[in-house]
Amino acid sequence: FWLKLPLLARFVAVMAWRDAGARTHAFQASASLLHNNLVTNGTQWVSVANGASSSVDPAKIMFHAQDQRNVIQLDGNQPARVMQVRFVQVGPAATWVFVVCSELGTHIYSEDGMRIMHFEKQAEADTGEVVHFHRGIAAVDSTIGHGTVVCIGTSVGSVLMLKAEPPMFSMVEQLRSPENPGPVGDVASSSMLASIASVHDSGEIIVWNEPTLQMAQQIRVAEIPIRLAFADIMLVVGFNNGLIRVWDCSQLPAGQGLSLHVEVASHARWLTGMDVVSCGGRRMIATVAEDTILNVWQMSETNEVSLAHSSVVTDKLLTGVAFLNAGETGSLTVGVTAYDSDALFLFEGA
Repeated sequence: FWLKLPLLARFVAVMAWRDAGARTHAFQASASLLHNNLVTNGTQWVSVANGASSSVDPAKIMFHAQDQRNVIQLDGNQPARVMQVRFVQVGPAATWVFVVCSELGTHIYSEDGMRIMHFEKQAEADTGEVVHFHRGIAAVDSTIGHGTVVCIGTSVGSVLMLKAEPPMFSMVEQLRSPENPGPVGDVASSSMLASIASVHDSGEIIVWNEPTLQMAQQIRVAEIPIRLAFADIMLVVGFNNGLIRVWDCSQLPAGQGLSLHVEVASHARWLTGMDVVSCGGRRMIATVAEDTILNVWQMSETNEVSLAHSSVVTDKLLTGVAFLNAGETGSLTVGVTAYDSDALFLFEGA
């Protein structure tokens, strides 16, 4: 089920996490069945409650902080299904902005979600039963004079690049594979590696070289990638069948490709959320799945992955997970959301 570690190693890894039990906070609506349906900027926690019908009901985007709770509706009251939300930092001042991808396109809001700064309309015309959308959000420091670039995935498999000069945003490039992969599922970026990566519903993992805007590598897998994130020189990808794979990207700047470093069978059911964080000299991965389990993993200095904590959220279909704080002391709090529940489950560790 986990990595093939000796029993003692697995026991030590699990016991290293001080489980203080689960606490809960309440959102103002129930979370939708949406992959990765919890995001944070360290002070605010956000989840999405899509309307019962995307053609009638507006989505609710729920902000929660220690001292306040508020709800915004996408583009006023305009009906649309939200596909992904994320906080990113842009501009010389590393300003936080809140980005919402939906069937309408991409809205970029102020950090608190109260002021809209930019709207990038979804450009593809819906045809028959095919509904187009934006999905996948990341930001990278450009090496070719664009400052910070916000990267947005599309349902036609391309990645839009928006130059960020808050409060102004403008599209400068569009990355597209000649092999026309399926809809983008998620986007990640690494300023350290000057790279942008996307995963696609058709199983492709594509890494782009940001200075040249050329494709560095395209990998095809049999599974559906759900989430990806860079952890220093490593690329972590979570898949629908519960697998986590970690690729070594250290040779990308030299023009060489990725090499698969480790594979972890993290869950027995469909993976629904993953988050990656560096804190107190540690690199941690949190995953949730349809098996009702939260797993927290630690990456070693040699980039091996071991289980640090596991908890069951009884009778809940989990939809999102995020490290809510990464303090200077290295202490961590993991938040978990569940479908059709307004509870934010909190797990605290050393």
